[in-house]
Amino acid sequence: MKKTTISFTAAFFVFWFTAAFLHAQTDDQEKCARWSTEFFYREFKSSEGSLGGIPASFARIYCRSGDPCNFEAHYNKKLNKCFILVEIQGVAGKPLPSGAVPVHLQYFLYDAYERIPFGVYEAKYDGKGDKTTTNCWVKDKFVSTLGNIPACQYEHEFLDAINPLMKE
Repeated sequence: MKKTTISFTAAFFVFWFTAAFLHAQTDDQEKCARWSTEFFYREFKSSEGSLGGIPASFARIYCRSGDPCNFEAHYNKKLNKCFILVEIQGVAGKPLPSGAVPVHLQYFLYDAYERIPFGVYEAKYDGKGDKTTTNCWVKDKFVSTLGNIPACQYEHEFLDAINPLMKE
């Protein structure tokens, strides 16, 4: 009988520890989702946004004027950071008709807790659908020291560089 009691006790503690661990992870993801939603609406959808810099200012103008603005949130347990990736595609203040080629594409990666930028990708399209990168950097990966030359040249470079931050 004593052996069975020890087995049940051990099983209970394993179950309790696993449940507490999973609950903590869920809490972190939920907290990150709430912070990211608040961050997105305050900084990109309202006129109250306080992020500095011209790219963020233009992003607010585009999001408020009808361009499609989406975001994705992810809590990175390893770094203890809540990342928000904002994507904006549009025709400078007009809703994008189905099948239309956008005039601009922008990604902004922020730590939603600390309001610190971790990366930016911006590109402009010509009338034929060809894209020119105008700004691209990712903290600790691509940092431009060449003035007006983007640190990364292609959208896939930016997305590949931020992938570990958004998936871990």
